Amino acid sequence: PNGLDVVVTELPDAAGVAVALVFEIGSHHDPPGQSGLAHLVEHLYVTGATAAEPARTVDQLVQSYPLGWNAQTGEDYTVIATVVAAGELDDELARTAGRLAGVIPTEDDLAREAPRLQGELVNMFGGLPEIGAANLARERLRPTPNDGRRGGHPDEVAALTVLDVAERLALYHPGNARLSVAGPLDPEATLATITDLFAEIPDGPPIDDPAPPGAGSPGLTTLPLPPSTTTQGQGRVAIAYPAPAADDPTFPAFLVASGRLFIQGQQTGFVTSYAPLDDPPTLLIGAPVPAGADPQAVADRLHDDVGSVLEAELGRNEGAATALQFLSLIHI
Repeated sequence: PNGLDVVVTELPDAAGVAVALVFEIGSHHDPPGQSGLAHLVEHLYVTGATAAEPARTVDQLVQSYPLGWNAQTGEDYTVIATVVAAGELDDELARTAGRLAGVIPTEDDLAREAPRLQGELVNMFGGLPEIGAANLARERLRPTPNDGRRGGHPDEVAALTVLDVAERLALYHPGNARLSVAGPLDPEATLATITDLFAEIPDGPPIDDPAPPGAGSPGLTTLPLPPSTTTQGQGRVAIAYPAPAADDPTFPAFLVASGRLFIQGQQTGFVTSYAPLDDPPTLLIGAPVPAGADPQAVADRLHDDVGSVLEAELGRNEGAATALQFLSLIHI
């Protein structure tokens, strides 16, 4: 009744139970001048206190979930996910319900998490060259709306307050969320537990549609990093290509192309990345820039390599190989 979508999937052979809470809120919802707000809310959502739990550091969070966890902000979503043993599911659902019912942000939380977020931003745009080049290429292809930046502008993150976070957390409620639970579980019993724990959590205001990305640069999109950014004396160059939507008629052919690029790249020295769930609009190709080399020349050669790979005749088993490579996506 409060608008929470619930999906329960029985996977008898799974090693643990995954609990994922996905909100329809992401970085493209950040208001003008508050780039990074969704990213900061994500940090405080998983580490802040609730009515039943005290605040925690990210190290304490990691130790609490030895089977795995994830907190991630996309363009139009935020995912909070954990994996626990089957016998711990009810307790984990209670903890998840407690966070959905209300996280209580404080100045201490902000003092702890804002610097950690700033450190992530350093890595995202240069501290880790391979990731930095990819994110810069993404931004050129799909500029974050409202003059923002993927993950947040450091100066705008630094200006965010506890009040900003608290007001934004009001949108992280059942009506803007989906709860997915998968693993070796009893579906009926799990649904009954979810109903008991989540049904009384209040709904809240709807979220507006995300702002559209800015006008990207067409064609070749390369953003190299200078060699000084790495201890090996190598920079990175990345090219971001637009990927078709999953319901586009060209999508199956695109999957074959990305699979071919992934395999050929391993043999010729470039890296292909396509994340159909994390970043569906973007195909990324990257390569190192040797010390003293011209980054644009490396990018041009990389673009030519991509064309050569795609021009080859379709192999007899390429479609089947692609199906196996993307089996998890097809299953979903």
